[in-house]
Amino acid sequence: MSLTDKIKGLVSGGEEKVYAYRCLECDTEFESPEQHMAKVECPNCHARGGRSIV
Repeated sequence: MSLTDKIKGLVSGGEEKVYAYRCLECDTEFESPEQHMAKVECPNCHARGGRSIV
């Protein structure tokens, strides 16, 4: 989660839920506040989509 996202969560009165993903292209693990896998973008290779990490 980026610093901006953390600040937004504090200002809005609570932490935003964060989801963990693994990129299907480069295998990078990352977090995103976006719940829908089709909308996430890998911060490493910028591929769309991913696999949810439970």
